[in-house]
Amino acid sequence: MALQDHRACEGAIFHTDRGSEFANKELNAVLNKHNLLVSKNRKGCCWDNANMESFYHTLKTEMVYFHRFRNLVEATAYIMDYLRFYNHDRLHSSLDYRSPINYQLQAA
Repeated sequence: MALQDHRACEGAIFHTDRGSEFANKELNAVLNKHNLLVSKNRKGCCWDNANMESFYHTLKTEMVYFHRFRNLVEATAYIMDYLRFYNHDRLHSSLDYRSPINYQLQAA
């Protein structure tokens, strides 16, 4: 989705856990083609990418734990809406109380 929405994302980081689905040759070929950096936790070490782990925690505590999804389509729609909110509207103390999009625009 990032590649579709933000064509100029060279150097972006693709973070995953150590799941086997992320060792897929086709996925790695796409990541390499677009010069995306791959970040994987060491086994049993969630601190390797604290920013993403913090985001997962925020997603769960602000949204996921409050909903009972009927199916995968509904869960996906809710999570996509939350991602839009998180990036465009939610203020982040680490970004001087700006949204990530506003921070990125001001930094450019």
